Amino acid sequence: MDAILAIIFWNSVIILTYTYVGYPILLTALSYVLHRPVKKDENSIPKVTLIISVYNEERVIRERLENALSQNYPFEKYEIIVASDGSTDETHNIINGFKDPRIQLIIQEERLGKTAALNATVPKSSGDIIVFTDANSMYDKDAIRAMMQNFADSDVGCVTGETRLLNPEGSAIGQNEMAYYSYDTLFKIRESNIGSTVGADGAIFAIRKELYQPLDPSLINDFVIPLQVVSQGYRVIYEPKAFLYEATATPLKGGFSRRVRIINRALFGAFTVPSVFNPRKVGFFALQIISRKLLRWIAPVFLILAFLSNAGLLSVMLYRLTMIAQILFYAVALAYPFFGNRVSHKLFNFPYYFCHGNTAALVALFKFIRGQRIVVWEPLRR
Repeated sequence: MDAILAIIFWNSVIILTYTYVGYPILLTALSYVLHRPVKKDENSIPKVTLIISVYNEERVIRERLENALSQNYPFEKYEIIVASDGSTDETHNIINGFKDPRIQLIIQEERLGKTAALNATVPKSSGDIIVFTDANSMYDKDAIRAMMQNFADSDVGCVTGETRLLNPEGSAIGQNEMAYYSYDTLFKIRESNIGSTVGADGAIFAIRKELYQPLDPSLINDFVIPLQVVSQGYRVIYEPKAFLYEATATPLKGGFSRRVRIINRALFGAFTVPSVFNPRKVGFFALQIISRKLLRWIAPVFLILAFLSNAGLLSVMLYRLTMIAQILFYAVALAYPFFGNRVSHKLFNFPYYFCHGNTAALVALFKFIRGQRIVVWEPLRR
């Protein structure tokens, strides 16, 4: 029995170590060996349609449209479409108050979800390149132009930028969000150097219009669309000069629900593009999606297995020490909500937010196994 428990424990540890340490090291090494530069052209100015997804965004839509109109992009090459998913507040009236001919409002009367709204909007766009964004995402004035330079390379089918938080140092939540974005950005850089990055930032990414394929409304567009692009033989690239600003999230409960939703929809979405798991079709990208996404989503299962198997091996000193380490880690995580405001050191923040994220992944995984899909939701107000 002890031998079986030891096998479960060490296999769980190996998988977790590979997921959080081994894969990043492997990716970094390969990004230098297999570097594949993008052939950019600063003079690349294709016709662009910016699609802003909204649901009851009266609080921010005016500022968002003003921000969209301030983009450093030629007037005649730029179209803005606001895709409303059944908004019932003053959002439509505010949009209609803008008289700029580049702005259009497309209303989905029944609330069917963001992805359904995009399915209805993309065919009505006139741009060669479609840029997807949200109502609370304020772009740097050169963000769109920076993304467009990459489309001069005929192998590039999708380009994603990054989110930068306003005043992240003001709270522990902001500090951990910033740490996550920084960590995620490193993956995007390394993966883009090799070929394609996995997924995109839903608030700032662009694709060639001809590559867009209508999605099931329950799927997460910023994850599945890039997978579809890769499956069609094109690259998904990260552009560091394309960025936006968002306020730091404050409601941790809302952040948990958002994380559950994202992972749940991504789990369903990943298996709708099975070719991305086939190395004969997509090469190294198959290992990327398994290592960076799938293993992270199921990591809480291995965390639980490591803890439970460890509990049955306490007759050996080594396992007593590993058990003490686990208990201390989880104790800090459990205590953090009560002392977090007084203990802001990252050493104490990390266990809580690590467990917070993995608990969300576990809930999402259970929903996935039970076939529960999340189609519509209340946007997280920042």
